[in-house]
Amino acid sequence: MVIGVVGSGLLSYAAVSALKPFKSRIESIIVYTDGDRKDLKRFEGTNQINRYHGFTGTSRYWHGVSVLSGSRDYLRYLEDFYDIDKEFDAPCNYLYVPKRLPDLSRKWNELERFFGGKLILRKTHVKKVSKKSIGFQVFDCQGSTFCSKLFLGINVLDIPSIKYDHFPELKFEVLDHIQVRLGLWRKVDLPSDLIKITRRPHGYFSSYLKKEDSMLMWRPYHGNLEDYYNNQINFGLSKWKIILLLIRSLRLSKILEAFFTKFGYFSNSDYYVLYLQKRVKYRDLFNTEMYDMSALDDVISDYGLKKPVLRDGRIILGNHQVGEADTKEGISSFLFGAINHRDWLKGEHHSLKCMYKVQLDVRDSWFN
Repeated sequence: MVIGVVGSGLLSYAAVSALKPFKSRIESIIVYTDGDRKDLKRFEGTNQINRYHGFTGTSRYWHGVSVLSGSRDYLRYLEDFYDIDKEFDAPCNYLYVPKRLPDLSRKWNELERFFGGKLILRKTHVKKVSKKSIGFQVFDCQGSTFCSKLFLGINVLDIPSIKYDHFPELKFEVLDHIQVRLGLWRKVDLPSDLIKITRRPHGYFSSYLKKEDSMLMWRPYHGNLEDYYNNQINFGLSKWKIILLLIRSLRLSKILEAFFTKFGYFSNSDYYVLYLQKRVKYRDLFNTEMYDMSALDDVISDYGLKKPVLRDGRIILGNHQVGEADTKEGISSFLFGAINHRDWLKGEHHSLKCMYKVQLDVRDSWFN
């Protein structure tokens, strides 16, 4: 059995790692990757998260935050991926923020050692996939290869860039996340179950509130009230730009807030900033009227919050695109990692949940 995997980011890693129990049944695994490309797609003039091309893909800009809501098997998957030992006791409404991001390059190297010569990293760009009576012919810059099963782990926005011969029509909707900085609240005015944190040597757990398609997160605010609206949103900036801004500001409050974001320290404060993360349709992502003041009032009311000291409304655009389809039925030997069934995305941080789902899909569809 020859298995093809297009892409080398988080989803493709999940697909290949799911093949480990079936090593003896596999002739080879061909991973098609753009290789040593280091193209960084920045979204200048917006708060869009940057996107990296090449080996390991956008995971080089992945922030590593994961939700702990889900099944116990999903939590075991998190522990294995983050290389921590039996840390998550039961599903709960907490975020896990690792102190260090998992090194995906190292994890790929571990897979290469495990599979030996069966795992082939093919540094090329896939142009076309042709469905045969049995299996698929994959055409790239170096020629073509036959694969009996194929996994597509590229970004959902890149799926149309590949030509598909003899395939059913692809029908899916692209969704994304936005984060809205709602405003500034006094600690005494916030729900008692919102501001909770647990620190560990490898990272920290931070509580959140949840609705059907959104979640409400918090960060401490250590600055003066009159400086709140001058507090820049750092999302989308490079790590070194953020560090430079901190050094140039010479403000203790910003340094304390940066230490909280990274390590969970200095979480106690009299004031907190609340962020809403919400599922939206990708075509509506740049709709600046989506969160005017009346819409913010609705959000505050839905979550049962008291009025903030200062209202905000600045929007951060994510880079968490995912596809949803009415059904995933079709070609069981061909799997789209970035497309899930309708209403799968609930507005949470979903990268690890999507990886866990990929692992189940690969095993259930190919080795049931």
